[in-house]
Amino acid sequence: MSLISPKEMFESIRHAHLPELLTYETRDNCKLYYRHYRANSNIILILLHGISEDSKYLFQLAEYISSYHIAQVYTPDLRGYGANEPKGDVDYIGQLDDDIADFIRFIKATNNHSTIILGGHSFGGASVLRFSERETANQVDAYLFLAPYIHPSAPTNNYPIVSMSKFIMLNVFDKIGFSKFHHWPVSTINKPSELQHGGEALQISFRLVMSRIPQNYQKNILAIQKPTLVLISDRDELFDAEKFADLYKDNPNILCKILPQHNHDGILFSPLTIKELENWCKQLTLYRR
Repeated sequence: MSLISPKEMFESIRHAHLPELLTYETRDNCKLYYRHYRANSNIILILLHGISEDSKYLFQLAEYISSYHIAQVYTPDLRGYGANEPKGDVDYIGQLDDDIADFIRFIKATNNHSTIILGGHSFGGASVLRFSERETANQVDAYLFLAPYIHPSAPTNNYPIVSMSKFIMLNVFDKIGFSKFHHWPVSTINKPSELQHGGEALQISFRLVMSRIPQNYQKNILAIQKPTLVLISDRDELFDAEKFADLYKDNPNILCKILPQHNHDGILFSPLTIKELENWCKQLTLYRR
């Protein structure tokens, strides 16, 4: 069983011994932050965080994966999160796609023959799914989705993370070329102050949300041609686990598994997650030969 409460998550972050923050440079000459969990492995996992948190909360899973030498793990703080300012916003829709492409290029410059997995937890999953349709996704060898958010209109949502009325209105404006209100927040995270650690983005702008979700999630899922692992939590507070299987069933490249007795964040602290990842990575290595 792996059920983690918000308070337990906060305490785990507070007591974590994190790798130092490093920086890479993007195409607009901005320095963004990331952490590197080193391992004796030729597999590299780039793991993207959720909608409000920066990458700190991914440390336990990243440490597990690297300490077992399953993969080296990189956890970038996406633009708008962590030490990157301003919080909860980007300059334009699609900027995160450019940042992720720049980060992959940065990593491959010194790891040219490594297998690259692009993975994401929660809203990070939506970011991965969105990125999968870009031309620069040819630099990625496989995808990993952990308790993934998919899209505001996806049937997997138990309740809306995004304010649908604002989102729909601004989406209509965007389609007619009216971008004046792209900075408006469409998601507000009500996180108690005593559980905040300073790296969160508690108000998320329309253009940041749009930079993290696919335009057509059904099309993107069907179009995935690379080995893909989806791990779902059966007790996920945010998503309906039973509705995920239908979304992935028509793509033979996607392996979807439901982990019993896990909740949304518990999947990041689970030995069963590590076991599934290790087995999948072994098959991935054979696939790449």
